[in-house]
Amino acid sequence: MTVRGPQGEQKIVVLGGFAEVSVTGLTVLADLADTVADIDRAMITERIGELEQRIQKSDPGAALDRLITRLDHFKEVDRHITGTAMH
Repeated sequence: MTVRGPQGEQKIVVLGGFAEVSVTGLTVLADLADTVADIDRAMITERIGELEQRIQKSDPGAALDRLITRLDHFKEVDRHITGTAMH
């Protein structure tokens, strides 16, 4: 997500949550929200590994589906950070 304000433009990584658009603006309630500059790549890599292990040990069902969705989110953040670093 790109936020534009008086101090300029800031890129923020948002995982999960909800967004509401109204006449007064945008409200975002997120599970995780950090600026791209503040994302710790080692933490992302560690979290991906943890989630992959939990997925392997999980039985089919809603809980497994949530873990897979969460893993996909962290992998997307990792791809974005890697892509940003390469430019």
